[in-house]
Amino acid sequence: MHGFQPWNPQFYINPLYLPASGDAPHPVFNPATGEPIGLNPCCTKDDVHTAVAAANVAHTLWRLLDAQQRQALMQQLADSIAADSALNRQIVGQMTRELALSAAEARAELDHCAALLRYCAKLLDRLAPGSAPADSASCQLRYEPYGVSVHILPFTLGIALLGQSVAAALAAGNSCLVKPAPNASLSTLAFMQHFACLPAGLVSCIPGDATTGQWLLQSCGTHAVAFTGSAGAASAVAVTCAELLKPCVIESAGRGAMIVAEDADLALAAACAARAAFSRSGQSCLSIQYFFVDARVHDPFVRQFIEHTHALYSGHSAATSVAPLISDAARHKLRRLVRDALAKGARLLAGEQVLDAALPGGSLVPVILDEVDDDMAITEEECLGPVAIIRRASDLGAAVQLANDCPTSFEVTLFANDPAPALLLAQRLLSARVRINPAPLANHPDSEHHWTLSRLAGDLSPEALDGFRRRKRLLLGHAARPARQALSR
Repeated sequence: MHGFQPWNPQFYINPLYLPASGDAPHPVFNPATGEPIGLNPCCTKDDVHTAVAAANVAHTLWRLLDAQQRQALMQQLADSIAADSALNRQIVGQMTRELALSAAEARAELDHCAALLRYCAKLLDRLAPGSAPADSASCQLRYEPYGVSVHILPFTLGIALLGQSVAAALAAGNSCLVKPAPNASLSTLAFMQHFACLPAGLVSCIPGDATTGQWLLQSCGTHAVAFTGSAGAASAVAVTCAELLKPCVIESAGRGAMIVAEDADLALAAACAARAAFSRSGQSCLSIQYFFVDARVHDPFVRQFIEHTHALYSGHSAATSVAPLISDAARHKLRRLVRDALAKGARLLAGEQVLDAALPGGSLVPVILDEVDDDMAITEEECLGPVAIIRRASDLGAAVQLANDCPTSFEVTLFANDPAPALLLAQRLLSARVRINPAPLANHPDSEHHWTLSRLAGDLSPEALDGFRRRKRLLLGHAARPARQALSR
């Protein structure tokens, strides 16, 4: 079995697709149409062992390549992903069917992945060993890869996040085992075809459920972990890695928050809010769900927010409704949380259709809730969907406290015209990233998708490789110093 076949349960060890030996694969349906599009494979422990063994063999060869050789292969991989090719059109088609993305959204993820590979490949120019005097010995600092890295991904922005962690792991000298979300397994398997240009066994894709992920984590043949996903799953991964003393990089974040100050440009803030809340149906940690608005401008902000939302999503057609949620379970959860909020006193400002049946084709409309308080389940449970939650804040101090109380919020966007207090507020916010008065989107149909992914790129730095490598210090005595030149090569 050499090619990607969505109706044959498979896993991938580059450059080959192999039959997954798990029983009863689950059918996969297009979220927009309900049409069956393939079978979701589930790998067994034997499949995991096969992939781990291949990854360990490949790692011993990959780490021996010099920086220029690894760089050239990573550049070749990036060129393949960025190309306007039949393969990429096939992958984009698979992503649109399985994840209900537009072609522009899917293409933007591929472009972002290629850019990440090029960025990490360039970092290889900086990997020459450093040295520093240490009394009577010469001290040389080197970096070594951990070995086999495990990459556990969410369904939303999965290909982009795959590029972010796999690119860093490869550049650091590791082999990679990718475990996609069950809702994105076919798209990820299709994308794996690009890795055929790398040494055999270096990158594998192991579809499955949480048990499959635990097998990968607990294997003595894996040595580092990168995880992106929900807080609950992140906790389970962190516990397993801690028990095994296995290094891990964990990114777990709820949806973002926005603070609107009294002196904010309300038109700009409302326009940004309408796009950021409902882009990708609110199923991304880069979407904004919570809006904490100074009480003195609450009403005009809400009015403009609703106006911008209606302008963007004013009907029931595919062009004017937000995309479908990934599954029936996600739709049922959204309705349950909205109904709970309304029963406890929240105001529904937009989206009453969501309380009934889904729109034609599985699409939804934006939901805007006001007068939300801490007694409502929607403030505590993760709600991946097109829901905006507006809360009135007595002042900016109260808004900051509300933002800090958000469950695992990764990013806070702040609109305030006076830069001095805005910077002071940013220092009080606990989120990993704060954006102050972001610029409006360009008037281009693809700008929103590239803007969303550019926010991931903002986290790039040369330290990206540190999650996948260890430091080693070599202390060379006087007699050993002639060997320094050989060790530096």
